[in-house]
Amino acid sequence: MKRKIKSLKETIANARTEGYYRDAIIMTEELLQFSEWDQAPVFMPEYHDALADLYYLNGDVVNATRYARMAVDGWARFGSVDDQELEKSRVFLARLHKLNGARR
Repeated sequence: MKRKIKSLKETIANARTEGYYRDAIIMTEELLQFSEWDQAPVFMPEYHDALADLYYLNGDVVNATRYARMAVDGWARFGSVDDQELEKSRVFLARLHKLNGARR
């Protein structure tokens, strides 16, 4: 199962690079299921960051914002010594908020 998960991660990265964002979103959601079946859960802030990015690239700012908020909350709760990931998520969320504000 670990090989399948690694292969799926590579396929997701390739789909993102090639602009197949909807497929990458679906595979990312499947990755969570496979990881749970393998009893090797995904680190949720990273998962939420990935989905926020993919939804944004796919033009879905509402879901991008939803997942970006979950990522920021997760990174904040994680309380890492290295705040780089939290700050990156905060900046992305702020950018999404500006986009949402500009649309109103």
